[in-house]
Amino acid sequence: MVRRVSKVNNKVINPNKSVDKRQTEAKVDDTKNPSSPTLPETKNKPLIQFERQQTNIFAQHLNQRPTTRVSEPQSSTQTTVEQTQEVSQTQTSTPTQLPRRQEMYEYMNKYNELTGKISELKERITVLREHISQLENEITTLERNLSDLQRRNIPANSPEYQEIVQRLARLKNQLATLKADLSNSEAELNSSKEELSRLEDNMYNRLIDTVPQEHRQNQPNRPNIVGLRYHRNEDRRIRRYDDVIAVLWIDEEGKRHVRVFHAATHSGQGESDQAPASGIARLQPGTYMFTIAEPTNKYPYKHLKSVEYALPVYRDRNQDGRITGDELRRTYRGTGILFHKGGRVNTTTRDGIPVGNVQNIGCQTIPPGEYEEFINLLIQMDLDGVQIPYTLVYTPE
Repeated sequence: MVRRVSKVNNKVINPNKSVDKRQTEAKVDDTKNPSSPTLPETKNKPLIQFERQQTNIFAQHLNQRPTTRVSEPQSSTQTTVEQTQEVSQTQTSTPTQLPRRQEMYEYMNKYNELTGKISELKERITVLREHISQLENEITTLERNLSDLQRRNIPANSPEYQEIVQRLARLKNQLATLKADLSNSEAELNSSKEELSRLEDNMYNRLIDTVPQEHRQNQPNRPNIVGLRYHRNEDRRIRRYDDVIAVLWIDEEGKRHVRVFHAATHSGQGESDQAPASGIARLQPGTYMFTIAEPTNKYPYKHLKSVEYALPVYRDRNQDGRITGDELRRTYRGTGILFHKGGRVNTTTRDGIPVGNVQNIGCQTIPPGEYEEFINLLIQMDLDGVQIPYTLVYTPE
């Protein structure tokens, strides 16, 4: 990692410290975490200690070890110069080959196909079992009626007797057909479940490798969230859900599951009056903790909020919709980072990328319909108060 260190009065300046408040302290990007503490404003020893803590926290996120020493200002009017850092774009090491975007889309399509098929088969099996039960009851009644005729010595060639015999034969043939259909449907259901299990198991193995060992969830219904940022930093086409977010978890039976959603892990605007003067934020790759948050006035539905007050972000300083050059070498503190519902999708590109009103200015967003599935999936796992690890990986295409 290359570092360029600026000096003032021959002293090394803290990379996270600057008198220019616009550059080093991000105001709320999407919504301010109401439970978060307020950043210190005065330049005194508690502030220095706070910034040292922030440096250590950010270093953990960026897989870096802080080596520079924080210098205390000699006076309240002393001017400092922000240190710039070379930040790796692949900060989360991935020992296995990450899936390409089209692979993830193929997974989503296959997942939907199999789950749809499984749902139809389950419904069909339910209907077949109901019909079989009705036929068996009807056959039992007819056999009882036939026995009654025999006790009354009704001749076997009588019309009444023959009618029951013929009807019994038809019903038993129908019953045999339905049972054969049920057997085939159950076999097809088991086969589809096994295929889905193999599909999820394979994708789980590929994605869990992106998560640091200490953040991998092994308890039932305790998920990991993985974001794959395919969007290139230099790409101006920011109004697209061209990334994916995956939820990985293990159920009570030890089976591994993966749900994948279209997403934008990059900002969807070039400028906003809600962003600080230093530019709109873009969350840097790393692993962060989130929890389920209750609805607010701005977000009147359940969403995810970051546990930590500030997360490391890039800033689009020149507001061109890209993160390039010196913007990649600077690390800022971004507050109010959420997972929330994005804007509606207007169209889809030829290669399947949803395009629409991607509104976020630093948050992680999912199209409205898919977001409902995403948040409901987490709610069903009973995760109130539980910290959920989110690992974001930059894998540009």
